[in-house]
Amino acid sequence: MITERSLRKLSSPFIFTLVLLLFSGCLKNKLLISVDKDGSGHVVSTLKMGIPVAKMLKAQFEQYRDNLPPESKIKTFEDMFFRKELLEQKVRFFGGDLKLVKSKNMSWPDGSFSCIAVYSFKDITKIKIPLNKVLIDIFGNDGSIEFAFKKEKDGTSKLTVKLPKIEKAVEKKSEKKEETGKDLQKLTAQEQRTVRHYMGYGNPFGLTGKEGRKELIVKFFTDMVMEVAVEVNGKLIKSNASNPDKQDPRKVLLLRGDFTEMLEIKEFTGNMSKFLAAGRGAKVTEFIQVLNKYPQGFIYENKGEITMEYK
Repeated sequence: MITERSLRKLSSPFIFTLVLLLFSGCLKNKLLISVDKDGSGHVVSTLKMGIPVAKMLKAQFEQYRDNLPPESKIKTFEDMFFRKELLEQKVRFFGGDLKLVKSKNMSWPDGSFSCIAVYSFKDITKIKIPLNKVLIDIFGNDGSIEFAFKKEKDGTSKLTVKLPKIEKAVEKKSEKKEETGKDLQKLTAQEQRTVRHYMGYGNPFGLTGKEGRKELIVKFFTDMVMEVAVEVNGKLIKSNASNPDKQDPRKVLLLRGDFTEMLEIKEFTGNMSKFLAAGRGAKVTEFIQVLNKYPQGFIYENKGEITMEYK
């Protein structure tokens, strides 16, 4: 019999880590760090599941709902995948004293689903955001976004954002042959299990089980967007950020990947195949270095360190 405990084990690490982060199709995940004048602030996490992923997860919930004991706290689809403890678990990798303040789940008429969660923190300098947690979690992490904060005597607040400085990768001739090799089309055992999982729950992507990695990349990564931005709450005095918001320069973009745009580039699927095949053996900074080759669809703050002064 399926218990709530076994369901919790399935819903958290398997669904979120394996399905949504290994093959994050139709997923838009945005992270905004908002910093007040005293160095405290909020993190706003906005996640939107497209129709295929939402359909599959809802089908999974329907299968298990009838097997839950009457005393179970899981009564709805939202309880299963977006209850408080899972939302709190989502940011435990960021350190600091992040606390969930509120969250809101929204089901849309087209079948898609959104979750907005707001977390508070008292000290921005204790927050550290691993890059693999905001891109693709199967890669090893060797870089994080970190923050420094100083309050000047004249009342000016100074926020410093530190990112790994990553140069654009230079493509070698030998790499082109490797990227198109048949060995990169073969799926790992974990990837094969993920495909079977999709096919077993409504098959929202119309899989046959015969697709190679490149075909799956196109199916699963289309419509995927990952974004990290920071904003200061006050009057902006000075900033050296490369990608300020056009309407509100107090908000700056640190990282943004639009996989639909990048998939239009022929070499991109080959590079993605190589990294997915390497899994934990690949480092997230190496992945960003490759993405930096594609200005179409990818933005990264390459200065390594930006400062924002505000009152």
